[in-house]
Amino acid sequence: MGGLASEAKCMIPSGLIPCDHVRGYKYNPEKAKSILKQNNVNLNQPLNILCGESIHPLFKFVEEDLNNIGIKCKYNQISSKEFANSANLYKGYDLYMYGWYADAVEPSSFIEPLFSIDSASNFSGYSNEEVMRLLKIAKATVNPMRRLEYYKEIQSIISDDAPCIPLYHPHNGICAQEGIINVNLSSLAMIKFDNIIKE
Repeated sequence: MGGLASEAKCMIPSGLIPCDHVRGYKYNPEKAKSILKQNNVNLNQPLNILCGESIHPLFKFVEEDLNNIGIKCKYNQISSKEFANSANLYKGYDLYMYGWYADAVEPSSFIEPLFSIDSASNFSGYSNEEVMRLLKIAKATVNPMRRLEYYKEIQSIISDDAPCIPLYHPHNGICAQEGIINVNLSSLAMIKFDNIIKE
Protein backbone atom coordinates (compact mmCIF):
# COMPACT_ATOMS: atom_id res chain seq x y z
CA MET A 1 0.00 0.00 0.00
CA GLY A 2 2.87 2.31 -0.71
CA GLY A 3 3.74 2.90 2.94
CA LEU A 4 0.26 4.23 3.70
CA ALA A 5 -0.81 1.17 5.69
CA SER A 6 0.57 -1.60 7.85
CA GLU A 7 -0.64 -5.18 8.20
CA ALA A 8 -3.09 -5.53 11.06
CA LYS A 9 -2.33 -8.40 13.40
CA CYS A 10 -5.04 -7.20 15.81
CA MET A 11 -8.03 -4.88 15.69
CA ILE A 12 -6.49 -2.27 17.98
CA PRO A 13 -3.36 -0.70 16.42
CA SER A 14 -0.04 -1.76 17.94
CA GLY A 15 0.74 1.90 18.71
CA LEU A 16 -2.03 1.76 21.33
CA ILE A 17 -1.66 -1.83 22.53
CA PRO A 18 1.47 -3.83 21.60
CA CYS A 19 0.44 -7.01 19.79
CA ASP A 20 3.65 -9.06 20.03
CA HIS A 21 1.87 -11.28 22.60
CA VAL A 22 -0.87 -12.20 20.09
CA ARG A 23 -0.52 -15.18 17.76
CA GLY A 24 -2.28 -13.57 14.84
CA TYR A 25 -3.48 -15.55 11.84
CA LYS A 26 -1.19 -17.42 9.46
CA TYR A 27 -1.96 -17.95 5.79
CA ASN A 28 -2.44 -21.71 5.49
CA PRO A 29 -4.75 -22.78 2.62
CA GLU A 30 -4.35 -26.50 3.35
CA LYS A 31 -5.40 -26.09 6.97
CA ALA A 32 -8.35 -23.94 5.82
CA LYS A 33 -9.47 -26.67 3.39
CA SER A 34 -9.20 -29.25 6.17
CA ILE A 35 -11.34 -27.13 8.53
CA LEU A 36 -13.97 -26.62 5.82
CA LYS A 37 -14.09 -30.37 5.17
CA GLN A 38 -14.30 -31.26 8.89
CA ASN A 39 -17.22 -28.87 9.32
CA ASN A 40 -19.05 -30.04 6.18
CA VAL A 41 -19.18 -26.53 4.72
CA ASN A 42 -21.26 -26.40 1.54
CA LEU A 43 -18.81 -25.04 -1.05
CA ASN A 44 -21.55 -24.86 -3.70
CA GLN A 45 -23.06 -21.89 -1.90
CA PRO A 46 -21.15 -18.64 -2.58
CA LEU A 47 -20.02 -16.28 0.15
CA ASN A 48 -22.24 -13.16 0.04
CA ILE A 49 -20.07 -10.04 0.13
CA LEU A 50 -21.76 -6.72 0.82
CA CYS A 51 -20.11 -3.70 -0.77
CA GLY A 52 -20.94 -0.18 -1.81
CA GLU A 53 -21.36 1.17 -5.32
CA SER A 54 -17.77 0.25 -6.15
CA ILE A 55 -15.97 -2.90 -5.07
CA HIS A 56 -13.00 -2.11 -2.82
CA PRO A 57 -9.77 -3.25 -4.57
CA LEU A 58 -8.76 -5.30 -1.50
CA PHE A 59 -11.77 -7.56 -2.02
CA LYS A 60 -10.09 -8.96 -5.12
CA PHE A 61 -7.21 -10.27 -2.97
CA VAL A 62 -9.68 -11.67 -0.43
CA GLU A 63 -11.65 -13.32 -3.24
CA GLU A 64 -8.48 -14.84 -4.70
CA ASP A 65 -7.55 -16.40 -1.35
CA LEU A 66 -11.09 -17.71 -0.85
CA ASN A 67 -11.20 -19.15 -4.37
CA ASN A 68 -7.94 -20.98 -3.64
CA ILE A 69 -9.66 -22.97 -0.89
CA GLY A 70 -12.79 -23.64 -2.93
CA ILE A 71 -15.05 -20.80 -1.76
CA LYS A 72 -16.79 -18.77 -4.46
CA CYS A 73 -17.78 -15.15 -3.87
CA LYS A 74 -20.87 -13.19 -4.83
CA TYR A 75 -20.81 -9.39 -4.60
CA ASN A 76 -23.95 -7.57 -3.50
CA GLN A 77 -23.53 -3.91 -4.41
CA ILE A 78 -25.78 -1.33 -2.77
CA SER A 79 -25.83 2.47 -2.77
CA SER A 80 -23.55 4.40 -0.44
CA LYS A 81 -26.64 5.61 1.43
CA GLU A 82 -27.82 2.04 1.99
CA PHE A 83 -24.32 0.94 3.01
CA ALA A 84 -24.14 3.75 5.57
CA ASN A 85 -27.29 2.34 7.19
CA SER A 86 -25.82 -0.14 9.66
CA ALA A 87 -29.00 -2.24 9.64
CA ASN A 88 -28.05 -3.44 6.14
CA LEU A 89 -24.87 -5.04 7.49
CA TYR A 90 -26.95 -7.67 9.28
CA LYS A 91 -29.19 -8.71 6.39
CA GLY A 92 -27.95 -12.07 5.17
CA TYR A 93 -24.40 -11.07 4.24
CA ASP A 94 -21.35 -13.12 5.13
CA LEU A 95 -18.68 -10.49 4.65
CA TYR A 96 -18.28 -6.73 4.38
CA MET A 97 -15.42 -4.28 4.84
CA TYR A 98 -15.61 -1.72 7.59
CA GLY A 99 -13.07 0.75 8.94
CA TRP A 100 -12.86 2.67 12.18
CA TYR A 101 -11.15 5.89 13.19
CA ALA A 102 -11.03 6.41 16.94
CA ASP A 103 -11.83 9.89 18.19
CA ALA A 104 -9.12 9.64 20.87
CA VAL A 105 -5.70 8.01 21.04
CA GLU A 106 -6.96 5.55 23.62
CA PRO A 107 -7.56 1.76 23.31
CA SER A 108 -11.12 2.02 24.67
CA SER A 109 -11.97 4.24 21.66
CA PHE A 110 -11.65 1.10 19.55
CA ILE A 111 -12.85 -1.54 22.00
CA GLU A 112 -16.04 0.10 23.29
CA PRO A 113 -17.66 1.12 19.99
CA LEU A 114 -16.71 -2.02 18.08
CA PHE A 115 -17.08 -4.75 20.71
CA SER A 116 -19.36 -3.55 23.52
CA ILE A 117 -22.53 -5.61 23.74
CA ASP A 118 -24.86 -2.58 23.62
CA SER A 119 -22.91 -0.46 21.09
CA ALA A 120 -24.67 0.62 17.89
CA SER A 121 -21.31 0.21 16.08
CA ASN A 122 -20.89 -3.43 17.13
CA PHE A 123 -21.89 -4.72 13.68
CA SER A 124 -20.39 -8.16 14.29
CA GLY A 125 -22.79 -8.77 17.19
CA TYR A 126 -19.79 -9.68 19.35
CA SER A 127 -20.58 -10.39 22.99
CA ASN A 128 -18.00 -11.29 25.63
CA GLU A 129 -18.68 -10.44 29.26
CA GLU A 130 -15.03 -10.99 30.25
CA VAL A 131 -13.94 -8.33 27.75
CA MET A 132 -16.49 -5.92 29.23
CA ARG A 133 -15.34 -6.71 32.78
CA LEU A 134 -11.67 -6.14 31.90
CA LEU A 135 -12.51 -2.96 29.98
CA LYS A 136 -14.27 -1.52 33.03
CA ILE A 137 -11.23 -2.31 35.20
CA ALA A 138 -8.77 -0.92 32.61
CA LYS A 139 -10.65 2.37 32.33
CA ALA A 140 -10.57 2.77 36.13
CA THR A 141 -6.87 1.85 36.47
CA VAL A 142 -4.56 4.83 36.96
CA ASN A 143 -1.21 2.97 36.82
CA PRO A 144 -0.33 3.03 33.07
CA MET A 145 1.61 -0.27 33.15
CA ARG A 146 -1.20 -2.18 34.87
CA ARG A 147 -3.73 -0.49 32.60
CA LEU A 148 -1.79 -1.66 29.55
CA GLU A 149 -1.75 -5.24 30.85
CA TYR A 150 -5.55 -5.24 31.05
CA TYR A 151 -5.77 -3.92 27.50
CA LYS A 152 -3.30 -6.55 26.28
CA GLU A 153 -5.48 -9.25 27.82
CA ILE A 154 -8.53 -7.77 26.07
CA GLN A 155 -6.60 -7.69 22.80
CA SER A 156 -5.73 -11.40 23.19
CA ILE A 157 -9.32 -12.42 23.93
CA ILE A 158 -10.74 -10.52 20.95
CA SER A 159 -8.04 -11.95 18.68
CA ASP A 160 -8.82 -15.52 19.83
CA ASP A 161 -12.59 -15.01 19.48
CA ALA A 162 -12.09 -13.55 15.97
CA PRO A 163 -15.39 -11.63 15.63
CA CYS A 164 -13.85 -9.93 12.61
CA ILE A 165 -10.73 -10.17 10.46
CA PRO A 166 -8.27 -7.28 10.78
CA LEU A 167 -6.67 -6.43 7.43
CA TYR A 168 -4.64 -3.25 7.79
CA HIS A 169 -4.17 -0.06 9.76
CA PRO A 170 -4.02 3.06 7.56
CA HIS A 171 -1.16 5.54 7.76
CA ASN A 172 -2.44 8.86 6.54
CA GLY A 173 -0.22 11.17 4.56
CA ILE A 174 -0.60 14.87 3.93
CA CYS A 175 0.94 17.27 1.41
CA ALA A 176 1.27 21.03 1.58
CA GLN A 177 2.62 23.56 -0.86
CA GLU A 178 5.99 25.15 -0.27
CA GLY A 179 5.91 27.78 2.46
CA ILE A 180 3.12 26.11 4.42
CA ILE A 181 4.35 24.37 7.57
CA ASN A 182 3.00 22.58 10.62
CA VAL A 183 0.16 20.85 8.75
CA ASN A 184 -1.07 17.96 10.90
CA LEU A 185 -3.91 15.47 11.00
CA SER A 186 -6.19 14.74 13.93
CA SER A 187 -6.78 11.20 15.19
CA LEU A 188 -9.83 11.19 12.89
CA ALA A 189 -7.56 11.89 9.88
CA MET A 190 -8.89 15.43 9.48
CA ILE A 191 -6.65 18.43 8.84
CA LYS A 192 -5.99 20.48 11.98
CA PHE A 193 -6.12 24.11 10.87
CA ASP A 194 -5.28 25.71 14.21
CA ASN A 195 -1.47 25.44 13.97
CA ILE A 196 -0.85 25.87 10.23
CA ILE A 197 1.77 28.53 9.50
CA LYS A 198 2.43 30.35 6.22
CA GLU A 199 6.08 31.37 6.04
